[in-house]
Amino acid sequence: MIRRLLKNQYSFSLISKFTLVFLGVINSILINRGLGPALKGEYAYILNLINIFSLILNLGIYHSYPFYRRQTEDGQLKDKYFNTAVFQFIVYFAIAVAAAALAGRMDLAIYITIVPFMVLKRQLLFITLVEDFNLRNRVNIISESFYTLSIAVIFLFAPQNYLLLLVVRYMIILLVIAFLKVHYQFRLELRKVDFSFMLEMVKFGVFPMLSSLLMTMNYKFDIVLL
Repeated sequence: MIRRLLKNQYSFSLISKFTLVFLGVINSILINRGLGPALKGEYAYILNLINIFSLILNLGIYHSYPFYRRQTEDGQLKDKYFNTAVFQFIVYFAIAVAAAALAGRMDLAIYITIVPFMVLKRQLLFITLVEDFNLRNRVNIISESFYTLSIAVIFLFAPQNYLLLLVVRYMIILLVIAFLKVHYQFRLELRKVDFSFMLEMVKFGVFPMLSSLLMTMNYKFDIVLL
């Protein structure tokens, strides 16, 4: 019975949503109690800026994946998207490292360099959403559970410091990227990046990206302003 529920996309989706909401409430309680109002506000501000920038910089490339997957039987389509996403990551990461070096501060270096990894994670998780819906939900549940456990450990044994929470998020993002890379056995061949196809991806995805950005800003911009 339980195995059947976990295999069914609809039932597992409901289980995943309830689990993530529950973990989100626990995370909120731990962060509020552990950081206090002032540090929690700073953490929320920084996290929302990072999320907004990662949403903008992904250019909506992944939104075109379902369309091209239906229109073509190209067995290399996932690898094409992976190579495009990695090329995009390399460009952003090089810029981020240069900006972090100019900033000359460890905290700013963390804020800036986490963005390219978040962009890459978004791209890969969307591919996973299309290819294996339940796998995407499992990855989200496991990563969020690890984050909750890490928050509890940090607040029990470490001083108040939201940078530690960002470092944990950094580690989780890296683990998710590594897992998906190994799971799908992506073949990294940057010399085969198709720039004309990349332009088509951007043209297709820029409007859905703007729509997602507007919805995000609607819910998050008040935190940034405050």
